[in-house]
Amino acid sequence: MRLSDKKLIIFSHKECWEDKNHPSGYSTKGGFPIQISAISALFKETELINLVYPSSTKPNGTIPIKGHNLIIKPLIAPKSKGIFRKFHILFYLVPKNFFKIIKSINDADIIHCMVPGDLGMVGLIFCIILKKKTIVRHCGTWGTKDTLSDKILIWLLENYSGKNLITLATGGGNMPPSNRNNSIHWIFSTTIYNNDFNSIKQKQIINTNNYQFAYVGRLSKDKNIHFSILVFSKLLSKFPNSHFHIIGEGEYKDYLMKYSSSLNISKYITFHGNLPNKIILTTLQKFDIFLFPTKTKEGFPKALIEAMAVGLIIFASNISVIPFLLHDNKSGFVIEDFNVENTCSKIIGVLSSQQILKETINNAQLLAKNYSVENWQNEFESKVKLLYAS
Repeated sequence: MRLSDKKLIIFSHKECWEDKNHPSGYSTKGGFPIQISAISALFKETELINLVYPSSTKPNGTIPIKGHNLIIKPLIAPKSKGIFRKFHILFYLVPKNFFKIIKSINDADIIHCMVPGDLGMVGLIFCIILKKKTIVRHCGTWGTKDTLSDKILIWLLENYSGKNLITLATGGGNMPPSNRNNSIHWIFSTTIYNNDFNSIKQKQIINTNNYQFAYVGRLSKDKNIHFSILVFSKLLSKFPNSHFHIIGEGEYKDYLMKYSSSLNISKYITFHGNLPNKIILTTLQKFDIFLFPTKTKEGFPKALIEAMAVGLIIFASNISVIPFLLHDNKSGFVIEDFNVENTCSKIIGVLSSQQILKETINNAQLLAKNYSVENWQNEFESKVKLLYAS
């Protein structure tokens, strides 16, 4: 069985924008276009059904969506938010495009639904009813049941994954995602190609008072970046010429800037905003230490793999897949609690040992190479083929 003879349909919740600057006419942000390119390369033809926003709302730094024989079929995203957005999609957008959606599903050999998200959930329900071969990718934090829709989604996947439906849960660990259904598998997430790894030099850190600290990700309260800023402020007495680089955007940015100012350390912190994927690795190679004290349940934080790939010394939360990636403190260090003094002591202790630094960097860079786009593509392909195993 060859996937190169098959047609794939993707239902995605990812934000996309009209963009006349690119051949496909659409762009997005994050690692989504890399994943679409990798997936479409496996199939004869790929059709992407996605919510699209007008070009006037497009943020800076978006990336074109492109792929092998990729056709984008946009649905105009509603302007409303929250519950009104859900009602608009379920009771207006889907009924309006009902026959187009059903035709696309019937014409496809395999359906790929990305959840959680309104459109992915709609695609999943249609596929279950029509008994289509379906590969579901859960892109959030697997097992989270904070909302009614979370509970319904997990119930559907644990009860219907099987012969015609394979679920890929973004994350990882020594235990499977579900003890109820062995058709649910872990899958990682990445934006780094093998060639990127080959271009990265071995990292070395020497004893200095000029450490470059970094964070990459969304600027939101649950990411606990204010804790990193407070830790950094305390470390300045030990390493007075250090600097903290914060990469990303989000609703918490203004608060973080004011918080830095209140600690009188604004001149030691740079907010870089969002950076294109293509320069993230080269930028990170200029830094030394990566702080990631998130309080939210992470699916599979790509930023952590990027930091490991370039050999940064990582200090991160003891949450979800993070301890698994840090490999029992062999490729990075777990923050056991959110105590500022304890965290500072741990960082100072690690930085005082060249042997620990050398071993940690080597372990991290070796481990990160397992998480390439090519390996992700192979993993995705192998799981899709399970749909044809019986």
